[in-house]
Amino acid sequence: MGNRWLTWDPTRDVMWSTGRYSVRQMIAVDLPTGDRVEAFCRASNPDAPWRNLCLSGVMAGGYQGEGGFWVHPSGRVFAVHESFTLVEVDLLNGNSWRVSL
Repeated sequence: MGNRWLTWDPTRDVMWSTGRYSVRQMIAVDLPTGDRVEAFCRASNPDAPWRNLCLSGVMAGGYQGEGGFWVHPSGRVFAVHESFTLVEVDLLNGNSWRVSL
């Protein structure tokens, strides 16, 4: 699991465990059951309604371990990519894109 941040996500009713050195790490944890859902690929969590595809775009080729992770009140998810770029992650369709340089 991620070892840098825990972030509550009220939109999806899960706690995100994120940030692990040199790897992409975004794991949603259902606190009442302890079930874990890895956010990067449907093959690892086919029953999660908010996760349909493997992540693509910026997050497909890099790391989310050094920087932070946030959930906007609207439910939008943001992560710091390789310590220097703020990235929005679309959990439903798998895309990700830079929102800052």
